[in-house]
Amino acid sequence: DSGILCPGMAPSSHMLRRDFLLCFTGVVLISACSTARKTSFLGQEMPAQDEIRKNGVVSTLKLDRIIDSTGSGPSFQATFNIRNTSSFPIPFTFPNSQQYDFLIQDDAGQELWKWSDGRFFAMMIVEKTLGGEPWVYRERIPAVDRDGHFLPKGSYTLRARLMGRPAVENYLSFRVD
Repeated sequence: DSGILCPGMAPSSHMLRRDFLLCFTGVVLISACSTARKTSFLGQEMPAQDEIRKNGVVSTLKLDRIIDSTGSGPSFQATFNIRNTSSFPIPFTFPNSQQYDFLIQDDAGQELWKWSDGRFFAMMIVEKTLGGEPWVYRERIPAVDRDGHFLPKGSYTLRARLMGRPAVENYLSFRVD
């Protein structure tokens, strides 16, 4: 949040403006990318994040490692942020009271863990409008499978889904080292 720093920025105003525009264009091109990055996550202290833009909706998925001193193993905080970048409200319809879900998959795409497992949701259609305020869903997620076993070393994907229509999903790949 300290701003954009581009190497080689000249102090003169026309050179500064040109270099800033070149740097800013590169940042926009990078942030418009909609593919998840492979990140060695649980073996590092650095957070991982991905952003996907589609039809006026920007979804951001961020993972922050949490070191658990209780002995229950590593976990992370997942934050799924949904923003409206269009100039009009976007209506969503949810088939029940569940608005989001998080799940962990292995390299083969097999679902190992799901946040909503064992939870109950009211059976009612929910209409909700995404306006100027973002929707933020945050959960602490253990690095375990459905049976409570720690994830072995390897590559995994965390998926975050908005359960309404239109569909919004984001994902990040991470490694357990």
